[in-house]
Amino acid sequence: MGSPLSPRGFRARRFPLPDDYTARLEKATDTFTVCVAGGNDLWHEKIRTRFPDWTILENKNFDGQKLQGADILIINTNHTGHALVRKACQQAASQGTMVCYTSRYNLNAVAADILYALGE
Repeated sequence: MGSPLSPRGFRARRFPLPDDYTARLEKATDTFTVCVAGGNDLWHEKIRTRFPDWTILENKNFDGQKLQGADILIINTNHTGHALVRKACQQAASQGTMVCYTSRYNLNAVAADILYALGE
């Protein structure tokens, strides 16, 4: 079978989809407790939808208890105050939590950043 033709008569090319890093990240972190800090509300919604078991640390009322027992802390440095980052990093360091940083909002790009930090 030939490739379908586009309206201009060119053959449509099928390019492979980019790697789904979110699926790989989900598998890589399935035995870990993950917390997320920073980012905006829309990004938090994306995280809740794709990774429902992850805990979101609210930007305005940081509750360090939610970070207790976390294996990985992901900090989105956009839309985040220095006080939140400082408090979260101090607590993470005191309990041996790995801290990963990102400044992206695209979940696939964030997942690639985190996988790189995890050595995956």
